[in-house]
Amino acid sequence: MDTDNSSVPFEPDEGPAPSSKLDYRYFSNPALCPFMVRQGARRAFELFLYLAGRFLYCGGREISDSHEQLCRACRLDPTDLASRPAISRLLRMLRETYQVIDFTPVRRRRPAITLRAPGQGDLLAPQRYVYVAGLIAHARELFDGLGSCAFAAEYMWIISRYEASLAERKYRRAYWYYPLEKIAASYHISESFASTGLRALVDAGLVAVSYGQRHLEAREDEFGRANRYYHRPLGRVLRRDEMLCPAEDKYPAEFAAAQRMAATLINGSTVRNVTGLCRLLACYGEAEVTAIIAQLQGYPRRNLRRRLAYVEGILRKRFPALADEEKLSGES
Repeated sequence: MDTDNSSVPFEPDEGPAPSSKLDYRYFSNPALCPFMVRQGARRAFELFLYLAGRFLYCGGREISDSHEQLCRACRLDPTDLASRPAISRLLRMLRETYQVIDFTPVRRRRPAITLRAPGQGDLLAPQRYVYVAGLIAHARELFDGLGSCAFAAEYMWIISRYEASLAERKYRRAYWYYPLEKIAASYHISESFASTGLRALVDAGLVAVSYGQRHLEAREDEFGRANRYYHRPLGRVLRRDEMLCPAEDKYPAEFAAAQRMAATLINGSTVRNVTGLCRLLACYGEAEVTAIIAQLQGYPRRNLRRRLAYVEGILRKRFPALADEEKLSGES
């Protein structure tokens, strides 16, 4: 991780306006976004990202968005009678508890909101920053599908994007390399939260991971051995979902089980893993494939047996009469 104050831009998937640079210190100061993490305040965090993006996009002018816009930003139903007091409570928390926004309360209408600077320096031209325009909105459906891991995944996705950009621009590497305990210490979050978020990102296909650094020496000798993380743009993941549509159409009965099983393999729910497992389920039956997947889950996560090829090999050896039929179905 960078320790100087050099400007490290963070290129998004779809280039936002140049004025959407959020100061990195919001994530490195333990009293700001890390405080929201420690309190499990996901809605407050999402509302902050939305307000920060709007404030920066508007060039630092006060913003006074509608009730419907604020509700959409933090997953509230604007038609619910409880949504108005909920938004008011979230805004007060962001102003008083987390101290990331500022406004003067006004009766019966939304106040004009500004972003509170995390320290000295120009709020609109920070030296270290991440882009936030539409950051979570574009990935909302994907993150919501992660259940209890959604908040950790959202937060670690931002960190992954920043670290990936830093590694590419400063060290000319395609991966970022940071031990879990150092991530937790630098960003003032727990190791379990960081681990949960990264694991969810891997399972969702937003991050690829090469486990450990055995017999490999990393450039710059960064904090000893750790995992290598390869950040994948959101657009690529959404395209992967489109590429899975033919498999879902061809194997409607097996698709859900294949996605669930693919998440347990070493490289997650790739198109090849999901499609291959659909084929295996259709040919050998769910009971046989499930038994082998359960057997592989007994191995460490980094074990090379946790691959589609290993599952295929066991099934073909165990059922040679069905192997030719399964290979032909894969070629069709």
